[in-house]
Amino acid sequence: MTFESEEKAYEMYNTYDGQVGFSVRKSKTKHRSDGSLCQKHLVDKEDGRIANFFWTDGQSIMDYKCFGDAVSFDTTFQTNKFEMPFAPILGTNHQKQTIIFGCAFIFNETIESFVWLFETFLTAMSGKHPSTIFTDQDAAMAAAIAYVFPNTAHRLCLWHIGLNAAKHLGHVIHASEDKSENESDNESDNESDNKFWADFKRCIYEDREEIYFTQKWHDLLAKYNLENNSWMSNLYALRAKWAVVYRDSFTADMNSTQRSEGMNNVFKKRFRRKLGLSELLVECENVAVSLRSNELDADFKSRRKTPVSYIPNLPMLKTAAESYTRRMYSEFEEEF
Repeated sequence: MTFESEEKAYEMYNTYDGQVGFSVRKSKTKHRSDGSLCQKHLVDKEDGRIANFFWTDGQSIMDYKCFGDAVSFDTTFQTNKFEMPFAPILGTNHQKQTIIFGCAFIFNETIESFVWLFETFLTAMSGKHPSTIFTDQDAAMAAAIAYVFPNTAHRLCLWHIGLNAAKHLGHVIHASEDKSENESDNESDNESDNKFWADFKRCIYEDREEIYFTQKWHDLLAKYNLENNSWMSNLYALRAKWAVVYRDSFTADMNSTQRSEGMNNVFKKRFRRKLGLSELLVECENVAVSLRSNELDADFKSRRKTPVSYIPNLPMLKTAAESYTRRMYSEFEEEF
């Protein structure tokens, strides 16, 4: 069924809902003077309450054009007057600093809400899809990403995987730690070899070929008697989303949503009490201003002084020192 306009569709469903008893949400959009989207929200017809709300600004849109290849998304922070999930969409800039591409409040953490948010975000960003998006293991979020960003690599946050491992495999982790503490030095050359975490991380960061990862995974299961563990089986089924050997997209050196977790701590300091929507917008703007100020300071320091190269006369390092920011150059030189 097609309609001449959004208003026509709304009128039709508004009439229909009175007959069958469901609620209609109406979308309202605000654009900047240049036509780009800066704010959009859904209003629940039944009680007039805002269901979903997304906003961004011109600088965030420009930042996304430059740095929007890798995105971190998290909804764990809910400190607001409406008890709605707060969902900042974050990235990293040329100084390896966190930047905000947009923020949202969503009515609930369902596929419908996530699809609305991602489609709204995509509209605001002129249709540019990220290369990689990092999230936790939320199933509704994963379904929405697959629908809206079919060509985007969806990576799972390793930090959250670690938390879930501690929750589901606590008995194994504690047993391996106790074993390491009780074994004498002459029984093991490396104490960490006897710890579950060390073996688990070897699987995660194995980056040579899939066959090596698979072998290490099966060795891990056998060593800790986890062949029939359902959580490990489910995690293995998702291995393409977290194992380094399957990483085939640009990630800006991110491997988790820790940028989101770090920003959550910043927002917690700003949102010290239950704030209304207008107050939250002001506080979010203050956070964005602070982040942009940090970027300007780092840019000034990079332009003011060229870093000293480890090998001064090497043309490649000299060119890199003149081209990269100081933060990026230091990482390049270390890798070199």
